[in-house]
Amino acid sequence: MLRCLPTFATLRQRFPRLALPLAVLLVVAAVWLTTMPTQIAIANDPLPDPTGEFSGILQLMDDSGEFVIAWHTWGVTHAPGYPLLSLMANVGVRLLDPFKLYPIVAANLLSFLFAVGAFVLMSWPFARLDRSGTAVAAAFLLPAFGILVWLYAVVAEAYAFGLLLAFGSLSLAWSLGQAPTRRKLLLLGLLFGLAVGHHRTLLFLAPALLLAAWPARNLGWRNWIEAGFLSAVSLLIYLYLPVVAWAGSPWVYGRSPTTWAGFTDAFLAREYSARLAPPTSLPEIVAALNGRLRFLAQEMSSWGLGVGLLGFPLGLLHRKTRRLTLVLLLAFAGYWLAPVSQGLLIRSYMMILVASLTLAAAWGVGLVAMGQRQQWLPALGLLLTIGIAANNLATHRDYVLFHTKDEMGQAILEDAARLPGESPVVGEVWGPRFFPLAYGKLVTGELAHMQLVDLRADLSGLPTPPPAEIFVNQSVLYAVPVSVWQEAFGTAVAISSQGNELIAIRSAPEVVPIATQPLVASEEIQLVAGTAVLNPNQTLSVQLTWQALQIPTTGYSIFVHVTDQPRITGSDDLIVQGDRTHPVHGFYPTTHWKPGELVQDNYLISLPEERTPQKVFVGLYTVAADGTFTNHLVHELPTSSD
Repeated sequence: MLRCLPTFATLRQRFPRLALPLAVLLVVAAVWLTTMPTQIAIANDPLPDPTGEFSGILQLMDDSGEFVIAWHTWGVTHAPGYPLLSLMANVGVRLLDPFKLYPIVAANLLSFLFAVGAFVLMSWPFARLDRSGTAVAAAFLLPAFGILVWLYAVVAEAYAFGLLLAFGSLSLAWSLGQAPTRRKLLLLGLLFGLAVGHHRTLLFLAPALLLAAWPARNLGWRNWIEAGFLSAVSLLIYLYLPVVAWAGSPWVYGRSPTTWAGFTDAFLAREYSARLAPPTSLPEIVAALNGRLRFLAQEMSSWGLGVGLLGFPLGLLHRKTRRLTLVLLLAFAGYWLAPVSQGLLIRSYMMILVASLTLAAAWGVGLVAMGQRQQWLPALGLLLTIGIAANNLATHRDYVLFHTKDEMGQAILEDAARLPGESPVVGEVWGPRFFPLAYGKLVTGELAHMQLVDLRADLSGLPTPPPAEIFVNQSVLYAVPVSVWQEAFGTAVAISSQGNELIAIRSAPEVVPIATQPLVASEEIQLVAGTAVLNPNQTLSVQLTWQALQIPTTGYSIFVHVTDQPRITGSDDLIVQGDRTHPVHGFYPTTHWKPGELVQDNYLISLPEERTPQKVFVGLYTVAADGTFTNHLVHELPTSSD
């Protein structure tokens, strides 16, 4: 047993080679960790599109919340279901339980560990050739702060695990080619099967794996057939999907995998079948090849793409690095020449990430080759790489932080936690805004009392009969207009704000006796209550409660004017305003109100830092055809601090 342990002399010999890459990897990991979300984030700005081909549909955080929930509930995610990842992640978050991590952090930390592991495996085939560790350090730095690599290293998603499987397969195939054994070959068959089962686009790595393992062809065709058999057997991991569904997992995407239709939806990734057709005409092919390089240039920077591509000719020039360079060239071609549509290749992101790390490995191999000629050249390459990485860090940091430090998900949780009633019904359309609610209900338990309804865009998920009151985020009414709700309820619905973002939709209005001491009244509507609260985050929360004295004959608009002066006499006295054409986020015209009906109306207004509000003036107004404004009701609200 002692013979298996490295001697002190061996450690002393290897440590200088390991010290620099380890230091660089620790720096990269530290930057990643500082940007890791600590609460569920839903910010979902599209990835910038250098080709103009995708019209803002390259969403980055569509599914992260879904993975967080599935990884804590033995759940089933969207196609292809990601059974291996779900199984391992559910085990992983439970192994992290002793550290008392917040559930979102535990899930994100798994992606972080997968990404670090992928970086190590990416460098493994050429690390032994790198006498100083300089090339490995450069390979770590080159892709580390690309938008996709960085973001998906710190949020729960499928991509970091996909990178781990991809470069685990490449490293194992290279090791098999260097020292062929039956055991390695069988393990490669199993691992590559799991990789393709995880993300189908990883199939495009097959030529690179075959070249890497080519020296092992002498192991005999029986062993190769057995390896292929293990690749097929690895797909049995998909039995996870019906098993957890049968066991009662509360998180199952789409049709249940306990049915053949639902199972094949996931296994065949049927929802992506329309994206398979490759470009066929010469102009389409040229545009696709150019677009794929442009996305990589955006990810790594033009300089990063350039040095990555430069690694190929540098590696090919040296005998010791030539075959490994050819393997990496085939891996890169798996992305660049993939015979599928641009929509599948780019929108799935997986192969962009694989190509980014492949180019980093090629640059590392190129630096090793340069070091065979002049020992100082890899150090020069590392300095260039540091400059590229520093530029990527500065360029992409704010964009990554916008997604990872977003507070909207937490605000949705907090709004839902304040809802009245023992078991309020909350509806949301599946997507990023649905996930914080499901996270609070199924994972943290802070919304366990809530009834959560996946509405779907046509309200087909609404219970029958509909509940007397359901709360939705105001954004839902943009996707599902009030007219659709009225059709679903079979009657006119009443609408009222419930906090800054939520809206109560009721089958009947909240009608109470007419208040006798309102704050201010017009002939048709009175203001019975109002508050204006300054929040610590430089926002102002205004809550107004209106009451209809009769059925209003006019569609009144609302004004909320904020000032730091005793009164507003001109535009210079106005700090900011929050006017709306109709109350309740613009969705509930006053002409729809019933006599005695109470309507709550909330406003969240961002404030400039240089001026401190003192008063808020609120009221009703109309606009004549000639553009003339008429105020029908005005009231002054004092501000208070939260």
